[in-house]
Amino acid sequence: MSENTAGQHAEGDSPTSPAQHTDLGQPSTVGHPDIPVGGAVDIEPVVEVQQLSIRRAPRIPVFLVLGGLVGFIVALILTTAFEIDPLVGFPAMLGYLSIFCIPAGIALGALVGLLLDRRSSKRARQLTVEHESVREPEHGTDQP
Repeated sequence: MSENTAGQHAEGDSPTSPAQHTDLGQPSTVGHPDIPVGGAVDIEPVVEVQQLSIRRAPRIPVFLVLGGLVGFIVALILTTAFEIDPLVGFPAMLGYLSIFCIPAGIALGALVGLLLDRRSSKRARQLTVEHESVREPEHGTDQP
């Protein structure tokens, strides 16, 4: 190399030469056909603005299970409240009343859950949300 005077650099010896240094520690892009020399790639974010409704919604399956449990407890209470026929027996009578009480309890639990869901939808808050996504341009060459 030739002698350098203060402030002068030989060709290819420049501190900003892409072959030797890159901006902000990014890898050099010299020799790649799709990326300009120096690593500058035009990437623009895509911003989508949406309106969202936020609310506390009840979990309907929980109400269905609790309704079925309440129906079974009601069937158990009704079975023990009346005198049992010795020819039928306690288990058969409990099963017979459960056939009617458990579905009624499930329906009642569903009704309570739907009423609470309607009430929570009236208390919903509206928010504006910005979703930003960035995509790099495709390079046309498949590299592993």
